[in-house]
Amino acid sequence: MTTNSKLDRVRELLDQNRPEEAFRLLDHHVEETPEVRNARAVCLLRLGRLSDAVSILRDITFRGYMNMPDDTPLRFQLNFATAMLMMNFKDAAMTVMDRLELEEDPQADQLRNAIERWKKSLGPIARLCCRIGLYPKRPVTLDAPPGRV
Repeated sequence: MTTNSKLDRVRELLDQNRPEEAFRLLDHHVEETPEVRNARAVCLLRLGRLSDAVSILRDITFRGYMNMPDDTPLRFQLNFATAMLMMNFKDAAMTVMDRLELEEDPQADQLRNAIERWKKSLGPIARLCCRIGLYPKRPVTLDAPPGRV
């Protein structure tokens, strides 16, 4: 099975809410491309293994640099921001989302909408704190299954 057909099968399994099967399918994949690693991270996000997912996403988004390179694929950046939100590391997630503010993408729109709803649910002092980068501990609720392959 080629990498693209395997990733298509992983997408199908994830669409059917079968992340464990998708993850096992990737375990039998020899070629560890960034796309395959991203798919593995999405499976881990959906399985609730957030630290494992973040470890992979950090490697494929930052690629050893201190800052995220400009040529990092959008879906990797969005998956990293999603993972950061799920782990309640809002400062990291907001930094990525600020960087992507002009991007038109359904996943980016979903994350922006979730963040906006979360901000509107906060009291006035908490909203003011958000403006200066101090985020309350209350988690951001996502509307859709996390991550995109």
